[in-house]
Amino acid sequence: MSIFPKEITEILADVLAPDVHSPSGLVWKSSVANRIKIHGCAGTHGKEGYWAVQIKGKKLAAHRVLWWLLNGEIPVGQCIDHIDGNRGNNRPENLRLCTRAQNNWNTHKRTGRLPKGITAVGESFHAQVQTNGTRWRAHSRNLDTLTRAVQAVRVQLHGDFTCHG
Repeated sequence: MSIFPKEITEILADVLAPDVHSPSGLVWKSSVANRIKIHGCAGTHGKEGYWAVQIKGKKLAAHRVLWWLLNGEIPVGQCIDHIDGNRGNNRPENLRLCTRAQNNWNTHKRTGRLPKGITAVGESFHAQVQTNGTRWRAHSRNLDTLTRAVQAVRVQLHGDFTCHG
């Protein structure tokens, strides 16, 4: 089963091509609308940081389309991870297959002053690293010591998908 609707997969390779010089990673091979320029950058850069292309009224994630064009179907239960964490960087060498959990491990911390995985509780700090349904937890009054411990555990548990955020 394809990740894209059948009417999309039937024309995808005919209208889009991978291109390392395009900011989205894709260029138009043929025009599917009046505003499209053949060999021009395909897609728009959204506020969440992802590139998207629209074909037959369907908005598609450009990194998923690029993977599909270069490697074929994305297996069920897998997603595409941006290795460097930059959602707009669709260079083929920056994309890899992963599970949803691995993709979450490779996310950056979004807000706050404390390191990823650490929260302040009273006068001490609590840390947590999660993997495959299990949690490693620790607490300390020393933020530097706890930060080093969290980072070491994260490397051990998350391997190539480690992101200290």
